[in-house]
Amino acid sequence: VRQYRYAAAQPMLEVPAGKIEHDGENPAECAHRELEEETGFSSDDIQPLGYVYTSPGFCNERIYLYLAKNLKKGHQHLDEDEFMNLEYYTPEEVEQLIDKNEIVDAKTIANFQKARKYLF
Repeated sequence: VRQYRYAAAQPMLEVPAGKIEHDGENPAECAHRELEEETGFSSDDIQPLGYVYTSPGFCNERIYLYLAKNLKKGHQHLDEDEFMNLEYYTPEEVEQLIDKNEIVDAKTIANFQKARKYLF
């Protein structure tokens, strides 16, 4: 999805992502929910790819990474303050966008790197 990021003062191309919304929600449930909310797609085939720490020098935030396959089209369910555009790329195109610094979001780059062996 492409969305404007105020902290970076620019629109950024990113994988769908979000926060665990309540204490009982696990990372896989969050991944399913955020995929549908942000993209309108759902999947019964979401593969865990591990996790990364965002900035272990000063915080313990952990981001869980997933690869969703066999997508089924539905409808986006964005929050009132969310504005996102869906964009579609081949794995080769994503690699080029990363190389050209057109994708600079760390979680997206990490997720793509972890998913590469399943994409090529």
